Amino acid sequence: MFLLLGANNVGIVNFLYKITGLFVAPFNDVFESPSFGESFFDSASLVGIILYSLLAYGITKLISIFFTKGALSLVIS
Repeated sequence: MFLLLGANNVGIVNFLYKITGLFVAPFNDVFESPSFGESFFDSASLVGIILYSLLAYGITKLISIFFTKGALSLVIS
């Protein structure tokens, strides 16, 4: 959001860039990131949001399958 709006890279914005950079790094260079003057659309962040959301959904689905009452009775018996 900050990159898209062309925010200055100071203070809290710089801090957020450093923290989120760790999570976005695997998705850098997947797609081109277009820039419009000072504004910049970070496509790596969008890809990261989508893939991390799918990963979280899959993990919670697996946990719910293993910890439902029916699944526990299959494992125990």
